[in-house]
Parts: sequence; structure tokens; C-alpha cells
Amino acid sequence: MTVRREKPLFAWYSNTYLHRSENFFYRQLCGMSDASVQVLAQWITNLDEFPTPLLYSAERAANIAGRIKNAFVRRLSPEQNRYTLRSYVTRRLAGQITAMSPDLIYCLFGWHASQLLDVLAAGGYHDIPLVYHAAGSDILAADSMGPEYVKRLRKTFDRAALILCGSQFLMSRVLAMGAPPEKLRLHYIGVDIPSAGCRSIPRNKRHFRILAVSRLAPVKGVQHTIRAFAMAASEMPHSILEIIGDGEELAICMELTKTLNVTERVIFRGSLPVSAVYAAMRDADIFVQHNVRTAEGQEEAIGGSPIEAAAHSLPVIGTTSGGVAEAVVHDTTGLLVQPGDEEGMADSMLQLYRNSGLRARYGLSGRERAKNLFDLKQQNRKLQQMLLEVCGHSTPAISEFAYSAAN
Repeated sequence: MTVRREKPLFAWYSNTYLHRSENFFYRQLCGMSDASVQVLAQWITNLDEFPTPLLYSAERAANIAGRIKNAFVRRLSPEQNRYTLRSYVTRRLAGQITAMSPDLIYCLFGWHASQLLDVLAAGGYHDIPLVYHAAGSDILAADSMGPEYVKRLRKTFDRAALILCGSQFLMSRVLAMGAPPEKLRLHYIGVDIPSAGCRSIPRNKRHFRILAVSRLAPVKGVQHTIRAFAMAASEMPHSILEIIGDGEELAICMELTKTLNVTERVIFRGSLPVSAVYAAMRDADIFVQHNVRTAEGQEEAIGGSPIEAAAHSLPVIGTTSGGVAEAVVHDTTGLLVQPGDEEGMADSMLQLYRNSGLRARYGLSGRERAKNLFDLKQQNRKLQQMLLEVCGHSTPAISEFAYSAAN
């Protein structure tokens, strides 16, 4: 099936290309300098923000007749869950893989790998290497998605040539589910490292800005963050809590600010482009995220936004939930409290509000740690090297660097 090329071709799969909360997929895509990449998807969104020259969308139609046909077949074949595809989508993606004959297929999330099981089986593609990145809820909340998903997830362990894990914590959970240890590799998803001195705080600043960036989902604990802010707000004159993100808890969180009488001091900005998020980080004083373990067992695998904040020299307040301690080092790059400890988070806000020297120390340490562990360019080089080796290509010039830096 695969064709030997001077420059290998990777099929880069995401069911929807691309939600803003998954922008790290695009960052990885842009880092593949030694391979050609074609994106495969069922749906597309935010294409102006995440452009790619080679994109196949199973639901994309060039004319009104095609869109009507797609709507009709969707009614005939209703969607059952998030880890399998409608049969016509499976056939279309399999046909595209036949046309492109990739050297490797890559995706993020175990449920995307589960979808690809059917696509690869439909085309009889038993030899194309599959690599996927276990990123968080796809593993940590697997039981809540039902036994069929868990069964399929274990099948992806067998089918995958390599499974990348976004944190040590997540790797331990993948191992506990029965994945072969020899197929697992730790790979941190990188973040942009801004140039030194990028902070853009106005000279006559009116507000002390506390920033939170995440989906408004239970695992992110945004309600806890709001309650903690409300506890400390009276002792932090001119402070505001700025929340960037959207999700199922938006209405609940907005109502909570009314109940706690902090509506005028909590700003909901909704989902924003990455450039706007980074601008907010440059203007903020501290970053907060109150991760918790949900009733379904979901936890934060590591937390991309706290790492991005640290890269912008922001001190971070977080919790000890899941793998957050791999992103935030207590009393070095920020402060950690126990999940659900709203009073502890409020005290941490006050501590940093009152101590500019401590904010600066944590910010500098966080930026240095982000440069050493999470630099996007370095992590993309490591990812590319691993993918090239899986499909039988190599780039000796970077191999030594990639593995010495990974260990």
C-alpha cells in the first residue's frame, strides 16, 4: 500500500479540523518540515485561523446539490457516538487514503484512533503505521464513555505502531489500561516561547488582571476559580478575573458571578483566536486554573494553558489534580492547592497580589522551565523524528538531539 518517497507523506486525521481548544494539532502540523502532510477530516471549522494547503473533508461539498446529498445521508445514518463514524464517512475517508497512499497516519486522541480502526479495516490497510497522541479525556474518562469504547481503545493499543503520551501521569494511566510499554513514549505537546520582554502591561495600569483560559467544562473547575476570586476580591482593590473560553458551564458560571456579587469584576470573553489569548497573557498579572477530578473520573492530563502562561512569564496558580504538577512546580513557577480548596486558591491569589517580587520570581522560573521542557520547535522536531522512524525514514542530523533532549 505505502509508496517509498524521498519525502514521506503523512495523513493527519482529526474528526473536526479544527476547534480552537485543539490548536496544538495545527502547531504540530506546521512543524513537519521533512514530510508532506495532508489533513483528513469529517468536518471543518476555523479554516481561516488554521489554514492548510492539503485538506480533505468528507462532508465538504462544492455545490448545493452535494450539500443536500450529505444532509440526506446523515439523516439515513444517524451518529451513534464520538468514537465511531457513519458508514458513508468511513467509506469516503478510506477512499481518500487509497488515493493518497500515505506512509503513516497520525491523530490526536484515542477516540480518533478508534474511528480510524474502521477506516483502515474498510480499506484493508493493515500495513500503514498508525500513531496517535493520547492527550487526556480520551484516556482518563474512557470508562464514562462505556465498555464498547474501552474495548475499542484497547484495540487501538494493538493496532498502533506508537502511542505518544502527553504527560507522565497520562502514561501511567495508559499503561494501567493494558497498553504495551514498548509502544509508549512520553511527548509533551509544545507551546510557543515568546521573545524575552514581550509583556505589554500599560504604564498607568488600572486593574490587577487575573487570567483563566480553558474550556468551561467541569474538569477545568472554573466555578471553583470564580468562588475563590469572590473570597479574595474585597482585599484586592481594582482586581478583575478575565475568563477566556466557552463550554457547557458558561451559563452556570455567569449566574454564579451574580450570586456572589462579582458580576462587574468577572469578564467572560468567550472563545478567542490564539493571538488574542497571547495578548491577554501579556497583559495579565497572574494565571489561574482550578482543575478537579470529575464524577466520571476525568482529570487534567497536564494542562496546556498553564504552560503557555508560564512561557509568557506569568506566575500560575493551579491544583494538584492529575498531571498539573508536571506543568506547575509548587513554590517555583507558581502555587498549587488541593482540588476543591477554594479558600486555598483565594489565599494564593492574595499572596501573589501583595508580592510583586514573588510574581516576578515565579514568572521568570516558569518561562525558563517552559523553554527547557515545552519549547514548540524542539517538541515538533522530536515528534517528526519519531514519526519518520516509524515509517522507515530518518534524519540523522537531528536524531541525536531529539533523543538526548527527550531523556
